[in-house]
Amino acid sequence: MAGCTSSSSNDDEANVQQSCLDLGDAVIDAFVRCGVSRQEAYDAYYGQAGANCSHVVQIRDEGELRRACLPSLQSISCSDLDGLPSSCREQLLTQSTNAMQGGSLEPAAVSGRTGPLSTLVATP
Repeated sequence: MAGCTSSSSNDDEANVQQSCLDLGDAVIDAFVRCGVSRQEAYDAYYGQAGANCSHVVQIRDEGELRRACLPSLQSISCSDLDGLPSSCREQLLTQSTNAMQGGSLEPAAVSGRTGPLSTLVATP
């Protein structure tokens, strides 16, 4: 069927983007609850995820993200926020410029003063 395109890849991209945005909302809310300014938490999270999560190409484990990570962020204590739950760690995968040629995924780190945000993605 020449000329036909599948909406599957568009759906996958939209799902990855929505999951990234949902995680961003939960993380930012948790940090704000614990005294970090919304802007600082936002900048730290989206600094690597990209505006509207444009740098994120895959979620490590969607089920774990939805079932365990997001609910845990709603109730995590501020003292526990320094070590984010394992269900949240390394969930966001980005594709580096170098990896685009080979097609492999490389994680990127979220930087900023909000230290635990760096555990959301694997460090290169």
